[in-house]
Amino acid sequence: MTYLAALSVFSALFIGPAASLATRQSPAGTATVDLATSIGPAKFLGAGFIYGWPDNGTSVDTSIPDHLARDIKFNSCRAGGAQIPAPGWAGGFDGYVERFKSALSNYRTTRKFGGDFILLPHDLWGADSVQGAGTAFPGDNGNWTESDLFLKQVAADLKANDMLEGLVFDIWNEPEISSFWARSWEQYLEFYVRAHKIIRAELPQTLISGPSFADAPTLTHDKWNSWLSAVAGNNTIPDIWSWHQISSARDLDLVVPDFNTLLVQHNLPKRPIDINEYAWPSEQTPAHSVFYLSQLERHDLRGLRANWGSGAALHDNMADLVFHNATTGSYSPNGEWYLYKYYADMVGERVATAASADAKSDVFAVVEGSGAKILAGTRTVQGTYEVVVSGLSRLGLPTEGSVQVRTHRFDWAGAKVDVGEPVDLGVANVDYSSDTLKLLVTYPTNSTAFAFELHGANYDMRPSAIFNLAAILAFGPQVFAQPLNLGNDAQIVDSSKDKLDSLQARTSIPGMVKRSEPSPKKSKPDGQCYFCKGVGYMSVAGKTLAFTIGAAPGLVVPQTSTHFWGRLD
Repeated sequence: MTYLAALSVFSALFIGPAASLATRQSPAGTATVDLATSIGPAKFLGAGFIYGWPDNGTSVDTSIPDHLARDIKFNSCRAGGAQIPAPGWAGGFDGYVERFKSALSNYRTTRKFGGDFILLPHDLWGADSVQGAGTAFPGDNGNWTESDLFLKQVAADLKANDMLEGLVFDIWNEPEISSFWARSWEQYLEFYVRAHKIIRAELPQTLISGPSFADAPTLTHDKWNSWLSAVAGNNTIPDIWSWHQISSARDLDLVVPDFNTLLVQHNLPKRPIDINEYAWPSEQTPAHSVFYLSQLERHDLRGLRANWGSGAALHDNMADLVFHNATTGSYSPNGEWYLYKYYADMVGERVATAASADAKSDVFAVVEGSGAKILAGTRTVQGTYEVVVSGLSRLGLPTEGSVQVRTHRFDWAGAKVDVGEPVDLGVANVDYSSDTLKLLVTYPTNSTAFAFELHGANYDMRPSAIFNLAAILAFGPQVFAQPLNLGNDAQIVDSSKDKLDSLQARTSIPGMVKRSEPSPKKSKPDGQCYFCKGVGYMSVAGKTLAFTIGAAPGLVVPQTSTHFWGRLD
């Protein structure tokens, strides 16, 4: 890209203030962020999904590019061979073998990325909601021999295939729904107790989760109460409590307190919780994903996106975060994937947040050093909501003044459209007082989400640049009246050491000073070579040259974006 082309890109992306910051009007509600109150380190708790990996025999899947998983910090999968032609154990041993192979492939793919694998034995059995009406179920006619053999076979195969590391055994999925458990409730409760005892004996170190109900717990839910009573009375308490959050009727802010009350009523312990399916298909948009991620993080719950594909589509597309692009012949991300990618970059300390009173707007936020990132979305509603951010002094800001706020917008055009990176709407100077900032956010659609980035004193949020070393050296003396904007990664190609030395020798940046120790070319070829007095620094690391605005002297700037402001002469 030429210098003039870069300037035209800059002009297109950074015209005017952040467009999502609305003029003052009455908001429909207010979500809050308390920067002063930490709730623990960033964990990316919502970065899992159910199924979503193509089967590859018993081997790791290689069809979906690795970066599509790594860039969202994918950390958990839940699968068991559902809806493939082989019918599972209930249809004969050969049908079970094929389903186990599918689960093994998915397990190996998940573990390649360091993720936990939640095994679904109900799918290995063949009760995957599309089974035939004559399908047998564990304990039919009071005979438990077949299901006991099944569970012991699964345990033996898990051990034989080295599948115990990172494994969770999820005893049965959605047993209160007839499509997954077409027998009496009493038969299910007896099966659950038997299964727990067998798995605990066969795999004593393996985590067990349950009950994985489709319904979230309520104080008056008969089946929740009877199941809790059964596990308490038979000493078959799972290591991980689990259920699904796919109903728009109640959110986790209401459900979690009710569940804790149920635990007290049944004299049961608090343990980790998996929301091992979340979001209806209509809820899988950037806006609603922010709502779910915010609630999962607030309550410290691991979450896995629901997967609404059927048959082969269930075993693909990372639960509709990516799609097979017929034009490129490979996989491309959709708008939600970009939201999860930004979420994965929210490192540092999680801070306290609260949803709006109408439970339609929510936020997730982290603080790292003197910077904060905030994700904001709605529960599939369009309108204007307020985000109130308190505790700005944690960022090194005074209790009143103005702060630069950079805004990113996450667009959505369906599960099979790559909308591109979030739109950078630029920087707005926003006044605040009493250590509190108020942002009025207008959501143009019911699927749009926003991110807001705040930084403490002496931080310059001007846009980023990438440098082709050979092109810069060939370009000759030039005063850049505004930033170059050539992309995202600060990579220099064809950058021999001599060329780096030449560029260093020819670079003069106002406010930049050389370190007092010897320059990198003499002592630290992969270290920093220039420091800044309140503006930034230039660094050399391998074949990467970075000019970064905003770091105090001696500090390492964690973000990968690079900046240049000054003169080549």
